[in-house]
Amino acid sequence: MEQRERFVVLAQSNRNTQTELREQFGISRKTANKWLTRYAKHGREGLRDRSRWYGPRTGNVKPVCY
Repeated sequence: MEQRERFVVLAQSNRNTQTELREQFGISRKTANKWLTRYAKHGREGLRDRSRWYGPRTGNVKPVCY
């Protein structure tokens, strides 16, 4: 989370371009925008890792028979 917070602080300082910062941090444009958006909406807590688990699959998956 420290890396994300550093990126956001530097991006908001306008000392460097986002392109320069993305190269320095080794992240994509999509990741940079995600971090900035989450920080704008949720503050520091928005930069925490999120679970990728979206719940159990529903019954729409058919079993495979061999």
